[in-house]
Amino acid sequence: MKQNLIYVFIILILASCASTKTTAPIATPVVAPVTPVGNWDYLVTGTPDGDFKGVLAVSSSAGAFSAKMISATGEVPVEKFTFIKETNKITGEVPYNGMVVGLDATLAGDQLKGAMFAGGMDFPFSATRKK
Repeated sequence: MKQNLIYVFIILILASCASTKTTAPIATPVVAPVTPVGNWDYLVTGTPDGDFKGVLAVSSSAGAFSAKMISATGEVPVEKFTFIKETNKITGEVPYNGMVVGLDATLAGDQLKGAMFAGGMDFPFSATRKK
């Protein structure tokens, strides 16, 4: 009987020394919200008037976005500028030589890719966020 108590005591001591594996909680990465706000170097290629480049400046106030295209020839507002965060799509209209030129692009990281279109023609549009 005494010997059994010694075995039980030894087992209890060994069990109390055993380590348990604990895992740290998995950290959830902090992801910055996707937003088109900022300045973008843009390029529109293949138009009848040649390629266009400049800066697309996007701002936000009270949850509404606004934008303008700035180039060597001046500055033009992007009318009806919208950003749909569920699809990362931007759209807008740019007045140019008496026409309305549409803008449709998708935001992926620091890149915008899409098209500008008028008169049944599409022209590749791309932009890179300025750092």
